[in-house]
Amino acid sequence: MYIGSLEIPVALVRLMDAGAWPADESAANMQNLKPFFTETAVKAFAPEEFRIFLYPPPFRTLQQERDTCCGLTDEQYALADIDPVLTVPIGDFGPGSDTAIALDFRSNHKDPSVIRLVWNLPEQPNRWKRIAPSFVEFWNILNSGEA
Repeated sequence: MYIGSLEIPVALVRLMDAGAWPADESAANMQNLKPFFTETAVKAFAPEEFRIFLYPPPFRTLQQERDTCCGLTDEQYALADIDPVLTVPIGDFGPGSDTAIALDFRSNHKDPSVIRLVWNLPEQPNRWKRIAPSFVEFWNILNSGEA
């Protein structure tokens, strides 16, 4: 699975095929009824959050999202920290959240790291923070919480 020249990690595609990652909008919406992960697992990488919402495909780069919808401002997206052409949102922290979880292809086009937007406005600038050096490690963190 590709978004332009960016290859979505094979592990993520396999999770979709196995039904562990939402493959469509209907499956994704089930997370609103029963979260896929424990609060403990989420707090392992985002202490101020308590749940995550995984996006179904089709995935888009942050730049594609900015080009096609009326999203956040450059300051809110903390564009100084990332390259929106090489950033692919794969989730957020639930209903009403503007804090994305994304694949970051800047350092490695074959094995992107996983980052999250940390919302600090208006007191300080928003920032992107690295969650894991690879998608597999991110998935391991999510599954380390109690079931």
